[in-house]
Amino acid sequence: MGKLLAHLMVFLGAFLLFGMEPVTGRLLVPYFGGAVHIWLVCLVYFQFLLLLGYLYAHLLARRLAGRHLLVLLLPLVNLPLQIQANFSPTAETTALLATLTRHIALPFTVLSTTVVVTQLWVVQASARLTFNPYHLYATSNAGSLAALLGYPLLVEPFFGLKVQSLAWSGGYVLYLLAAVGVWRHLKPRFPDVSPREAKEGGEEEAAAPAEGKGGGTFWLLLSFLTSALLVTVTNLIAMEIGSFPLVWVLPLALYLASFIITFRDTDRFSLQVMYLWPEVIILAFILFLIPASRWIFHLLLLLVFFVLCVMIHGDLYRRRPHPSRLTGFYLAVALGGFLGGMAVTLGAPLVFREIYEYPLMLVFLTVFFGWRYHRFVLQSWSVRSILVVVSRLGAAGALYTMLFLVSGANFAGEKKESHRNYYGVSRILDYPPDRDAPGGVRILVHGSTIHGLQYRDREREKWPTMYYHPKAGLAEVMELLPGSRRIAVLGLGTATFGMLTAPGDTLTYYEIDPDMEKLARRWFTYLDNTPARVRLVTGDGRLNLQGSRETYDLLFVDAFSGDGIPTHLLTKEALEIYRDRLAPRGLLILHLTNRYYELRGVVKAILEVLGLPAVTKRFIMKSEDTYLPLATVYLVVARDSQELKPLIAKGWTPLGPSDGLPRAKPWTDDYINVLAPAAAKLLAPSGS
Repeated sequence: MGKLLAHLMVFLGAFLLFGMEPVTGRLLVPYFGGAVHIWLVCLVYFQFLLLLGYLYAHLLARRLAGRHLLVLLLPLVNLPLQIQANFSPTAETTALLATLTRHIALPFTVLSTTVVVTQLWVVQASARLTFNPYHLYATSNAGSLAALLGYPLLVEPFFGLKVQSLAWSGGYVLYLLAAVGVWRHLKPRFPDVSPREAKEGGEEEAAAPAEGKGGGTFWLLLSFLTSALLVTVTNLIAMEIGSFPLVWVLPLALYLASFIITFRDTDRFSLQVMYLWPEVIILAFILFLIPASRWIFHLLLLLVFFVLCVMIHGDLYRRRPHPSRLTGFYLAVALGGFLGGMAVTLGAPLVFREIYEYPLMLVFLTVFFGWRYHRFVLQSWSVRSILVVVSRLGAAGALYTMLFLVSGANFAGEKKESHRNYYGVSRILDYPPDRDAPGGVRILVHGSTIHGLQYRDREREKWPTMYYHPKAGLAEVMELLPGSRRIAVLGLGTATFGMLTAPGDTLTYYEIDPDMEKLARRWFTYLDNTPARVRLVTGDGRLNLQGSRETYDLLFVDAFSGDGIPTHLLTKEALEIYRDRLAPRGLLILHLTNRYYELRGVVKAILEVLGLPAVTKRFIMKSEDTYLPLATVYLVVARDSQELKPLIAKGWTPLGPSDGLPRAKPWTDDYINVLAPAAAKLLAPSGS
């Protein structure tokens, strides 16, 4: 019974801990917006709190003994989970950290002690136990994995934040009961039992490491590597296919699964794959060097990452100390994870313009594996196993040849600049002249999304391109408005929208990335050529509008064409802010073009609640219309349906029973379900 309760407590503690992270992110958005550095700060802060919890377990858990149960009561002062803060459009780091410390730090830190304290109780148990306490770490990661997959699939689609917070609080009460049950069944004996006495007890002897004691330096180093690899691989995939939720979930799920596989005595897989470490490292280099966007490359990149994690975490488990020293072991692991995540998340963007930390880590792993496991290579590549040598060489050669042949890499674009900050990597690419572009074109690519294109010849450099092409729909909306218009745009890009303005207009851009204006001015001429008077405001667009009293004739929300959509800009509360910032006859335009989400159904549901009319247009531009063929989706909202009749006359579709859009539940700051528009996009008929 004690063993079962220990596993239950650890699983539930990890489940609550990982479930707390996405809930916290959702709670922060209405106050701090959708700036990328919010998630980066949260990530590093959570890792710091985990380290703090492990430090507590190492220094105080033995001394406090049963009084640790009183420590578990402290988070009750923060329940149910909620956030209260002042609005901060630029998401100042100090204000964000203060908010996290006030509302989140205590329950997160206390929960982070769970797995180490429970293992310590097992080591000091008065009753004879026959299981290895290190196995609880695998159970902990299973709980983390369940929360990671369960939140986007089972929790967020069906429950709002208030219900989630109450359910989480109820789960914490169950966790407290489980902790009391574990303490009563194990009856740990304090002060410490010496390692010699522990071995004499018999139950822990099986838990002793097979390859001798590890050292704190190696524990820290190995955990540093996998933590840094996790963030780096996530960044690499997001650069190619976008930063939508699945991109974040898959690498982290594989990272956690590698702990589940390796932290058990029956693990043989990590040793078996170690024979293949040279091929794995070479394949990792190949995948980095080939700039390909086919799905097979991303699957291979994830597979390589998983195998590397299994190798490293298997080595970490084999280097574990005697259970009497496990608190120091986990403290080193937590410190390594914190430093690895911080180095890539906060340090690498300041040092590298591309994801160069990935090949650097591969070089280090080559040296480490060569030193630690060179005997595996010598054994498997000996003359006595010539058939194995030939087979491995042939398979590796065939795989690498296939990758080069099917990569489909496009090297036509000349990279003029690569700019990296906490919002990702932006590239400026020049493409050579051809029949459709006598002077060539220049494009801005952020991750895998093109955010702007400009012809480089004098005759066409002022042409609005891509989503802003006259046929796409924006020009038709602009014609409805009289001169001297007051216009606000959420999202700058290359500032192509300015080419649709006229002298006498005032144009305010709200841009969350503070470096985007510099790129737009240095490499593109749209800002300089804009007829309107231009003003730029840095920070979250929704929060800036919320704190403003200005009204606009046209409010253009152009923030959804990227792959990771800022959902807080598309809730009922957000649309109420937009409505309040419109002049009496003003128009709201939502640019809803997106590769992964059909967002019109969500907007329609919100507008039905608000009682606002709207029309939509989807237009497919072919090669004769624009340099890069694409489909655009626009939706225009007005206070009065009479304002939209000219657009209906031009072929725009009014939202209503016959618009063909899938039904959806309206998003609010309390409830957001990204799976519904993702499924609607996936199931949509071709051409719709």
